[in-house]
Amino acid sequence: MKVYYYHSRVDTNKEPLSKTMAMSRYNAAKHFAERKQLSLKSFLSIYQVPKKNCIYEDSSNLNK
Repeated sequence: MKVYYYHSRVDTNKEPLSKTMAMSRYNAAKHFAERKQLSLKSFLSIYQVPKKNCIYEDSSNLNK
């Protein structure tokens, strides 16, 4: 499993809003969409789950 995060598409700094462990980017996006109570299509029109994952030193705060 890998760490995935999402950020707003309009955020030029691409600051992570949340992160999770998932088997794939698709699964991570589905998880984030469910947490936001959005369809996957709506979620992806507002947010982006980058292909390149950022590495977090502290994984204890996952899903917060």
